[in-house]
Amino acid sequence: MSVFKRGDRVRVVESSENSTKTYVIKKIFESDDGIPLYLLKSETSCALSLFYENEEAGLERVT
Repeated sequence: MSVFKRGDRVRVVESSENSTKTYVIKKIFESDDGIPLYLLKSETSCALSLFYENEEAGLERVT
């Protein structure tokens, strides 16, 4: 199960980049494999992104 919940402010943390974009979790789905999928809305634009955590990228809560 996901440690995040709908409405949390997060940023994507990648091993190769330092991202400053923040997102709001709009919805959380679960794949057939049990992996959480996050529907993220950018705070700077109206773009939506579907994201899943892996070895190279994860989410970090922004306070």
